[in-house]
Amino acid sequence: MFENMYINDGKLIFRFDKYEITPGAAGMPEAEIPIDNEIQTLLKKNWSQRLGFN
Repeated sequence: MFENMYINDGKLIFRFDKYEITPGAAGMPEAEIPIDNEIQTLLKKNWSQRLGFN
């Protein structure tokens, strides 16, 4: 379910398959969302602790 999403360097990264949102020549685009205070409030407490957020 989350195979195209990961966390790296304080950002949520969403990777889209080829042809999913762009022409094939664009490859596999990624969208990065910084995990700031606003995003942290959406995480469950145990995930916030695992990721080292206060």
